Amino acid sequence: MPDRISKSWCISFVTALSDAALIVDHHNTIIAANGSAAELLSTGLVGHPVTLYLRSPDLLSALSETLQSSNRQQ
Repeated sequence: MPDRISKSWCISFVTALSDAALIVDHHNTIIAANGSAAELLSTGLVGHPVTLYLRSPDLLSALSETLQSSNRQQ
């Protein structure tokens, strides 16, 4: 499995999902979002920090922990 997944693969993957979905990078910037996410949150999500749209402390903590875990494994 490659170390990095292409942006086009991320977009294809997330748009294939029917439920709202976002993919964020290691800076918590949204790099892909599907139509369901846009309907719930806003259009033009890509390129913005996820913290502008999601305010759940539990979710943001989980994102932070995932990034920290990923950084330790590298």
